[in-house]
This record gives sequence, structure tokens and C-alpha cells, in this order.
Amino acid sequence: MTSQSPAVAKNKMSLNCRSILAFRLSATLFALLLCVGCQSGSISRSKLAASQLQVKFDGLESTRVLTSVCASGATPRQWTKRPTEKGAIYTHEQWRSPTGVTSVGVVYVHLPLPIGPAAILWLAEQHFAAMPGETGHVLAAWTDALGRSWFTAQNPKCSICGYIMTEGASAWIVYYGYKLDRGLQPGELSVAARSVTTIIPLARASDQPAASLLAQTAQD
Repeated sequence: MTSQSPAVAKNKMSLNCRSILAFRLSATLFALLLCVGCQSGSISRSKLAASQLQVKFDGLESTRVLTSVCASGATPRQWTKRPTEKGAIYTHEQWRSPTGVTSVGVVYVHLPLPIGPAAILWLAEQHFAAMPGETGHVLAAWTDALGRSWFTAQNPKCSICGYIMTEGASAWIVYYGYKLDRGLQPGELSVAARSVTTIIPLARASDQPAASLLAQTAQD
């Protein structure tokens, strides 16, 4: 058996590492390019706004701009807003009920390339399943008449229901859910379900003042 010098072994290890990194980068870019072809069409804000007007606002705040997640909507009244979570490509806002059982959340995702709802749902499921000690998975997925891609998911700790909307390189995951070990709170869940249906994404939220965004949403 021929032994290798430390320099040769080091070079091979370096080459292997570069190969692995190159493969991962290629796979990521390939996946993103595939997503470009499956992106959804432009969201009709006029239809979303019309749908919002049909919602009973009992238990909800007035509709307002949710600047950090580039959306507008009505959050549950007297629910506690959790600290904002931020990552390299996302911002997550969540409101929790007084009992601590039920939550409403909005995740705003911005990527360098356009991406479709199916890809966002897949990424969300991978994150859900990768949580320490969890085994989460999507139970069902469907699309409503407004073009929102709905899903239900569950892990040993919680059950959630929500929808995904995409536009260009931006995506919104709007959801509500409850902790399984604390039991279902029907009243809270009803308020939460109504709240998420009021959420409307705002285009180019970082480029325009809040007042203009509201006017645009109402007139679009």
C-alpha cells in the first residue's frame, strides 16, 4: 500500500471540500431556477381587498400596515405581539392569544430570484421537520379561488393552518395555529382564522410610505 505525503492528502481534502461546496451551490441554483418556472401569477389585490370586506371584524383590530412583513391586515385584539424574528431572507411576526394556546403569524420571505408557492411550502416543511425533537409534516394542500395556496401541517407540539402567496421574488406565509397539549380554544381559533384572511401583501413596501401603500391596496 502506497502512502501519501501530507501535502498530497491535504490537497485532495481541499479538492473534495471544494467539490462538495460546488455541488451544493449548483444544486441550490438549479432548484432556484426551477422555481422561476413555477412561480404564480400576480396576486389580485382588488379581489383580496373585496374578500377582506366580507370578514367579520369581531375580536380584531382595525386594518393597518404591517410594515416589517410588507403586508396589511387586522390582527387579533388584545393579543400579545411576540418579538420580531429576522433571518437572512425572512422576517417573522407573531401574535399570541391571552391563554398562550393560539397564535397568528406572518412570515415575509425575499429571495434573489422569483419563487413559486410549491417551493416555499417545500422549504417551510423542511424547516418544520428539522426542528429539534420534532417530526413535522404537511397534511394537506389546496388553492382557493383567490389564488392563495393553503396548507395544514402538524408536529407533536402544534397544529397550524395557513396559506402562501408569492409575487416575483417575494413570498408571504400567513398562518394560525394552536398548541396540541393545551387543547383547542374554539373562540380563539375563530378569531385567528378571520385575522389571517384579512392579510394582503403590499408590493414594494420598502419603496413607499405607509399611507401610499394603503391607498394603493384599496385602489389596485
